[in-house]
Amino acid sequence: LACAAVALAPTLPLANNLADKPQHLLFALPAAFIHMLAIALAAALMRSLAPPTLPLLIILVLAEEIARYVTYRLVATFMRWVGAPAATPPHASAVATSVHIAVAAGLGVGLVNTLMLHGGMLSYAALPGSLHVPGCSLSVFGADAIYCAPMTLVHVALRIAPWTHADPRLW
Repeated sequence: LACAAVALAPTLPLANNLADKPQHLLFALPAAFIHMLAIALAAALMRSLAPPTLPLLIILVLAEEIARYVTYRLVATFMRWVGAPAATPPHASAVATSVHIAVAAGLGVGLVNTLMLHGGMLSYAALPGSLHVPGCSLSVFGADAIYCAPMTLVHVALRIAPWTHADPRLW
């Protein structure tokens, strides 16, 4: 439980974004689903084409970037469809709206990433004894939680940076 709290700690201040505007949850869920599809594709490729080679790793990175682009296009299409304020950049309200939506999408992806990485480690909790990182007294679960925490922030940042500088005609 403590490790899960560490893994999800960075999401608490950012989750205020979803609490204030619950409609942004509509952007977090598809982003999370598209990210899960990209992870499933990556896992299938890694399983079938082991050992990993440079072309395979390039394909995996491209799959993640395509998932990020599909999420952006989905949000842009939805925003045009509903006629939201983001349909008229470069107004300040359009940039603020895109930041809020990017944070929501990044949180959705970050939470899915945390659940998949940290949830995968929880299967080892049923085993006898305690697992530790080699050369360190930190448990594997604690190390995984410490890894998951900044990764959520990275996913949010990877949504904010391009979405706020995107071509205004896409909105």
